[in-house]
Amino acid sequence: MPKDLRTFLSAYEKAHPEDVIRIEKKIDSVYECTAIARHFETLNKFPLILFYDVLTASREKSVFPCVINVLGDRRKLAYAIDSTFEDVAIEWRRRADESRIPPVVVSKEEAPCKERVLLGEKINLLKLPMLKHHEMDPGHYITAGMFTCYEPDTHIDNTGLHRGFVAGPREIRCLLTPFTHGAYNLKKHEERGLPMKVAYWVGHHPAVLMGAQTRMGYPESHYAAAGGVAQEALRLVPSETLGDDFLVPADAEFVIEGIIQPGRRDLEGPFGEYTRYSGPQQMSPVFEVTA
Repeated sequence: MPKDLRTFLSAYEKAHPEDVIRIEKKIDSVYECTAIARHFETLNKFPLILFYDVLTASREKSVFPCVINVLGDRRKLAYAIDSTFEDVAIEWRRRADESRIPPVVVSKEEAPCKERVLLGEKINLLKLPMLKHHEMDPGHYITAGMFTCYEPDTHIDNTGLHRGFVAGPREIRCLLTPFTHGAYNLKKHEERGLPMKVAYWVGHHPAVLMGAQTRMGYPESHYAAAGGVAQEALRLVPSETLGDDFLVPADAEFVIEGIIQPGRRDLEGPFGEYTRYSGPQQMSPVFEVTA
């Protein structure tokens, strides 16, 4: 069975049942989920928290649970890659640099992310269990989604952790800071007057997430680094709306596809950062959702 978020949650709960909390009481996605996580943080605890009754941005009950703290502390990271508390950072970097494994492509029939596909007007991101974290945030954000695009000359995949403000049912405003490889790729597309194909993928095994967001040379395949850290080839599948050569993780819980039109920007932020200060509002690229 390929590694994914569900296999990790099942195995981790068996190994550390004391570090998993399930909350079935109705919880608001506005502040309440993050307030609970913050409360545990004040106790120097970072448990996996699963919320089963989340009131979404659309003010409806989510049909999906929400999980917090998959990457919450060093112990979970070590468990995810079968390392130790002391050695996890060294082992993660060694695998990402020296043990990369090329991804494999599977059919749509083999890809769990294809079990349900929504296109066009049927898409409403506001029904997903995303969170509004902090008082000054403009709305709900994708904060644990991996953002994938491709370098236009080599067609090498790039993945990074870029937050996304969900501004509407089919619109995300993405923070691509200037010196990230995602921003480099966008600049190349815009110089040619081309839209950039993009995807967020949410919910995967933490070893895959650790590998996918590794700082690497440009351009180098983050999918291969993810396979190296997870110690198995990352399974990919052709996208629904971006062409068969735009590949996305087959075992992700959600994949959100779309395009960024050249030059299109809109307000994003402010956003509460890990420093306990809010970062500034700025004009950011607009992700138009297609699937």
